[in-house]
Amino acid sequence: MNNINVIRKPSSREGEANPMYGKRHSDETKRKQSEAAKKRYSEINKLKQVHYTTMDELLANNPSVKESINRIIKEEIDKYLWQKQH
Repeated sequence: MNNINVIRKPSSREGEANPMYGKRHSDETKRKQSEAAKKRYSEINKLKQVHYTTMDELLANNPSVKESINRIIKEEIDKYLWQKQH
């Protein structure tokens, strides 16, 4: 029986079937890959710096936030101490 519509499983690319089998990247290729990776990660780090604010910066630039946080902490401590006493 000659069936043209046979579904074939994709061939494996392991071992000798892999086009890079037994080959190595040249120093030039490694350098290009390294530069591309550095560029990618520098862009990611720039975005992190723009969107990342430390707690110290937040408190230094917003006295009202610092006051609110201190008030909340004091209230929570008071609640905890009250519960311990009763």
